[in-house]
Amino acid sequence: MRLLMNAVGLRTAGGLTFGHNCLAGIRLTRPYYEIHALVPAGKGYEALCERLSISYEAFPHTAWYPVWRLWFDHWSAPATAWRRGADVLLTLNNQPAAWSACPQIVVFQNPYYIYPVREWWRLMTSFERASLLLQKSLFGRTARGCAHVFTQTSVANRRLREQFGLPPERLGILPNTVSLEHEGEETPSGRAVARRMADAANGRIAVLTLARYYPHKGLEFILAVARRLKARGDRRFVFFITVEAEQHPGARALLAAIEQQGLTADVVNLGRIRIDELRSVYPRADICFVPSILECMSGSYLDALYFGLPIVTTDRDFAREVCGDRAEYFPPGDAEAAITLLVHAAERPRAAAPVGLQRHAWQEIWDRLAHVLESAAALREPRLPGPA
Repeated sequence: MRLLMNAVGLRTAGGLTFGHNCLAGIRLTRPYYEIHALVPAGKGYEALCERLSISYEAFPHTAWYPVWRLWFDHWSAPATAWRRGADVLLTLNNQPAAWSACPQIVVFQNPYYIYPVREWWRLMTSFERASLLLQKSLFGRTARGCAHVFTQTSVANRRLREQFGLPPERLGILPNTVSLEHEGEETPSGRAVARRMADAANGRIAVLTLARYYPHKGLEFILAVARRLKARGDRRFVFFITVEAEQHPGARALLAAIEQQGLTADVVNLGRIRIDELRSVYPRADICFVPSILECMSGSYLDALYFGLPIVTTDRDFAREVCGDRAEYFPPGDAEAAITLLVHAAERPRAAAPVGLQRHAWQEIWDRLAHVLESAAALREPRLPGPA
């Protein structure tokens, strides 16, 4: 089967991990597929594709990226699929193409499309609001023409169905899973990050929030918790975050606030953490703290479960589906409740990884996707280029 994968939008954080996992998963599950991948440049895809014998085109991040993405997702990617005679177009960017000469399958991961606008409106700039509303509208129009739409949880599946009226028979769940890198050897850079954490903690309880800066991740809430602890003289906890100033204006403001509020000893920024460094980082942490208010699926939950960390997170439907009774939940924005749960979590021992997070589950997930790809290809009805 000839498969075109559009992963250009999976450039950072959990999306990047998923993109790498998807390429590796399909190749290892179906080694005989003829795969061509459209990927972001400089994000590790090039080396991965070469190692997996996958042909690829890598695209840099440009100044006009949002406009370029509209053209790329809706015209360039399906034109490439048509030109290469692809049997299926697999879109991992949330945005199905407006037309496709072959069946199209999309993997959906954008929480802004499925949670009420009132929950994220105040977090966005005017440009970001307009961009998201346009993206959401385009998704609603184009998703109906897809052979299949995957979400990563049943919560996202239900919300997607209710928001856009997609037929249940075209919806499926492709659960996220831990990366195979977690089973590998520690890297020198990973050990270096772990030493930084140990030095900064200096015997205190290490609370890890592994997230790129996005407004919905709630990273400012960490400062509110740290301020409250400091005000009462409670120095038991040190919070580790993983952002870079160039990620977002809010990231720069967050890092400046840490300095201005005198929290540099209590909130330590590790910067960007690579996938192969997590093998060293998670074992050095004592608690996984996820204050996000919106998600489709956070890989931090699965990573924490894999490494046996106690989890403290917001009381939202997406968190409860993944974590169940293996996490403790606080109402969004309630710093006192979060502190109480952090204290409880610090007293809990590490747990063993639950059944279902190991290598066999990883292969089952990608085998499930391959079966849907093959079913779509078998029903292929060629169409001429044009609007869906």
